[in-house]
Amino acid sequence: VGPVTTWLRSRKHKHGRRNLKRREKQKNYVTKAGKTYRNKRKLKGKISQKKRKRSNKNGQGHDTQATEV
Repeated sequence: VGPVTTWLRSRKHKHGRRNLKRREKQKNYVTKAGKTYRNKRKLKGKISQKKRKRSNKNGQGHDTQATEV
């Protein structure tokens, strides 16, 4: 990576990891469903959100099978 301009440096530190480098932002990341997201962090967040929802659908975490008594 070349020398960081003062503008970029100030932005980068202000917003932490959210502010990706400009060339990274241009790429589109594609999910298995075919949706495209501009930045990877957003994509990762969306995926984990879906997983959480799926695993917690009936309040039992991952155990979806009801046990017979």
